[in-house]
Amino acid sequence: MTDRRHSACGDRVVDVMEELYKFARLTRAIAPFLVDQYSERKAQGEAKRNE
Repeated sequence: MTDRRHSACGDRVVDVMEELYKFARLTRAIAPFLVDQYSERKAQGEAKRNE
């Protein structure tokens, strides 16, 4: 069995994953606002008018 050693790169990967997790948790409540796009709203409005 090989001995896995901690490296600076491995530590950095863990740091980045922690930050990504925190960002995802913080933005979850406002996700609809963040993914809302004008072009999609416009297309939905046009589709409703063409019904």
